[in-house]
Amino acid sequence: DGKRRIKVKTTGGAATEPDGQGGVRLVADRSFYFYEGEDLICQQDVGALVARIPGTDDIDESVYGPKFLLLDHLGSTRAELVFTESGGVFSPVIQEYYDLMPYGEVITPPSTQESVLFTSKSRDTESGLDFFGARYTGSSLFRWTSPDQPLSDERVEDPQSLNKYIYCRNNPVIAIDPDGRATYVVVWATAEGRYGHAGIAVSNYSADANGKMVADGTLTYYDCWPGRGVGQSNFNQNVDAVYNNLLLISEKALSLGDASRGENYSPDGVLKLETSYEQDQAVLKTLEQYQADHSQYNGVTANCSTYVQAGVEATTGTTIKAQEDIGKYKAVTPNKLYQSTAQLKHAKVLKDPGDKVKTPFLEGAANGAKKAKLIEEVVK
Repeated sequence: DGKRRIKVKTTGGAATEPDGQGGVRLVADRSFYFYEGEDLICQQDVGALVARIPGTDDIDESVYGPKFLLLDHLGSTRAELVFTESGGVFSPVIQEYYDLMPYGEVITPPSTQESVLFTSKSRDTESGLDFFGARYTGSSLFRWTSPDQPLSDERVEDPQSLNKYIYCRNNPVIAIDPDGRATYVVVWATAEGRYGHAGIAVSNYSADANGKMVADGTLTYYDCWPGRGVGQSNFNQNVDAVYNNLLLISEKALSLGDASRGENYSPDGVLKLETSYEQDQAVLKTLEQYQADHSQYNGVTANCSTYVQAGVEATTGTTIKAQEDIGKYKAVTPNKLYQSTAQLKHAKVLKDPGDKVKTPFLEGAANGAKKAKLIEEVVK
């Protein structure tokens, strides 16, 4: 299925697999892999790796139970966790630790090294190469073993794109190379006295050996800011708009870092919209057109949330209702944008903001209902 999971049958306690001639053959050792999305989280060893009760063919599950893999922000395995039983009580114990170099090379390999280490990709035990589906990468080589499609994704403003062998633009600490295609809605909630913010990220693509456009594992984040300070006295007035973008943000780094480079903390909520290459291109064209049409930022009619709203609507071809009342005005706000987008069928929550996004804009910005009433009088 693309993740190199192995299906086996168990007969009398022995692991078997089809022999290709209508029968079965015994398997010395095999493993089942369990995934959460794209991340491998649990491995169950069978066959010779599993202890059997003396004198029987039964498996002693108390000796070799499933081991859970503890992952970092890239999905790389950093430790193995097992549960040991004592007096009927199961306790978690770290069985192995993995110290990895930036490109996945193990600094001090343990005696029983996992076959899935770097960004949840399968590592070939003989060659030491990591399998990514279309090609292999070498953790000690810092690059792919075969080149990407020529003339597929070169951009003058991004010199790293000219090298067809480098992995994730030579930035493996925050970028990964998954198989998915998606657009992401990123929200810093209006709450606790903060006005909040919204941004949008889109998968980057390159052509494979057959000329098909596939996600290359990186994202580009986009957002909109006022060119100067905006507050209660001028929130409904036009000021110059500033549009930013940031390359090489992985899906997990998008949730853990501050892609806005202005809020100074990680986002409260992240939504993933499952999209196609064509939909993502429509999003980019929509954002480009929005920038051309809105050189001025306005807290009511053209703010960070209306910018993201335009991108979201490009994935569906329909309008989403993301406005709320701010005194006598109606405006798209970060909280309302998140709530409306989360209702879309192709939306998946990557980072749950909880009740923060349920707070009305005035109450959240004022950090309390009483203060919100005072501000509401100002904007009427």
